[in-house]
Amino acid sequence: MLRRMLQSMVLVTFAGCASSYAGPLLTFSISSGSLTGNPADVVSWDFSIDNTDSPYYLFATESDVCVSGIPFPCTESTLGYYSDDLLFSPVVVAPGTNSGPLGELGNFTFTSPGTLTGSLFVGFSEYTTDPNDFNFDPFTDTVASNLLFQGGLNGGTVEPLPEPASLILLCTGLLGLAKIGANKSRGYRKQASR
Repeated sequence: MLRRMLQSMVLVTFAGCASSYAGPLLTFSISSGSLTGNPADVVSWDFSIDNTDSPYYLFATESDVCVSGIPFPCTESTLGYYSDDLLFSPVVVAPGTNSGPLGELGNFTFTSPGTLTGSLFVGFSEYTTDPNDFNFDPFTDTVASNLLFQGGLNGGTVEPLPEPASLILLCTGLLGLAKIGANKSRGYRKQASR
């Protein structure tokens, strides 16, 4: 009986975590070029950010193409180089809004013939106050920083990657519940055998 209750609690926890996320979404697509190219060919991506379900200002500051699929350290492609347009023109999206088309995210210039593979990453932070506001204080207005969107190079709509600290807390809590359940189960068996 206790085992079934514990299993139900774990399932409810996972279901709650999976369905309770209400944060920003990044939509991006290839605006020109192709993922297969020859030297001097360029592929570009356009993007928009849907921040309607978030209570925070989203401040997108950088993007990159990584062939490894892991952002840090990012393995650059041997086929060419990526130019980050977002680095020089960061974007703020207010809470409860959809940005609409924001223009070019960046572009990849081929220096060798081939097909580009990997992931596109966009780095952002969340704040309680608009970062362009005169009263903005990065120490007190920061909700989360160093957050990432990750998506395939063909484009699509993606949620931010989960924060590693959040995953560690969730797993630790679930392990704690499992340990408590196991200890109680052993206690009941000892009492029953007496």
